Formats: sequence, structure tokens, C-alpha cells
Amino acid sequence: MKGLFVKDLYLLSKQKNYVLCLLAISVFLLFRANNATFVSSYMTILGSFLALATISYDELNHGRTFLFTLPITRSMYVTSKYVTGIVICLAAWGLSVVFTGAAMAAGRISSSWEEWLLSCVMFLGVGFLFDALMIPIQLKFGADRGRIVLLVVMLGCVFLGMTAGNMIQKMQLDVSGPVAFLNGLSPVGLGLLAAVVVLAALAVSWLISMGIMRKKEF
Repeated sequence: MKGLFVKDLYLLSKQKNYVLCLLAISVFLLFRANNATFVSSYMTILGSFLALATISYDELNHGRTFLFTLPITRSMYVTSKYVTGIVICLAAWGLSVVFTGAAMAAGRISSSWEEWLLSCVMFLGVGFLFDALMIPIQLKFGADRGRIVLLVVMLGCVFLGMTAGNMIQKMQLDVSGPVAFLNGLSPVGLGLLAAVVVLAALAVSWLISMGIMRKKEF
């Protein structure tokens, strides 16, 4: 699996000019818009997108077919994609923390340190959840159709959320209990709950991806 991870890093190194351009845009937005939250989310999600690009590269010229002629199992391949996604997401998030933290220290951003730290941690979880959602979609549908499926899934989530909200209002359901529970959690407790949710999402996503790869023929 180490070889697969190194391969993915090598493929991403071919995009260094693109990455440098994105970093320059991030720095410009940071000092132009003075919005640390936006820059943190922007860089973290872009890191997740970069990791997903390795799946597209593997599909080119039957590259995945060649990979499986080597002593590589489908389990190793799937796991390597999650490792790559987590590492690249962490790297992009780390850069966003450095950039926005430096801007905060220089007084370029008016947000409090507590708000900044909370937003950074939150968007790291969002990046992991994005990988958990997109890796199975990419493996199942490929890059082009995967984008369409992602759009459909996001619109579906928005629709379900709006429908659920309307139903709660019309049926006058009491949701004060869960809300009070979340409000009563300390920042550490809330962080631990979020970590459990993210880890559970990654585990379920990995199992789905394994099922997809077992059914694929190359």
C-alpha cells in the first residue's frame, strides 16, 4: 500500500503549478476579503478535490487494469485512496491554519481566536466528510458522471433538509431535547461527538467502496 500512496503523491506532484496557483489565490483572498473562515474552507475542500483527482488519473489509459496485474489487492487500493485523501486534506488544512493564523496574529482579521479555532476544526471535519462522500461516488461512476451524481446528492440533501424542517413545524414535533443536549456539551465533548461522526462516516464509506471495487471488472 505504501507504493500506491507514493504513486498518488507522484501524480499530484505533476499538478504543482496548479497547486501553487491555488495557494496564491488563497493568500490573495485572505488579505483581500479578511475572511479566515472562507479561506480555511476553500483550502481544505480543494485538498479533498486534489486527492480525488488521483482516482481520475488511475482511470486514464486503463491504468487501473495495469495496477491490478501487480501484487495489489482491491482492499489495498481502496484503503490507499482514503489514506491519500486524509493526508492531502490534512496538509491543505494545515496550510490554511498557518496562513489564517498568521493573518490573525498580524491583525488583518478581526475574528476572535476562539471563533477561528472552532472554524478550523469544523472545516477539517467537513473535508473528511467530503472525502467519505466522494470516494465511493468516484469509484462507482467515474470523474464525469461522479460530478453529476454529487450535484444530485447535494440537491437531494437540501431538499430532504427543507422537507424535514417543514414537517417538524407542521407536526409541531418537540426537538428541544436533542438541541438542549448539544447545547449542554462542552467544546471538548462537542469535538469528540463530531470526531465519532466523522470516523463513522469514513468507516461506512470505506465499506461501501470495498463493495463497489469487489463488483468491478477490469
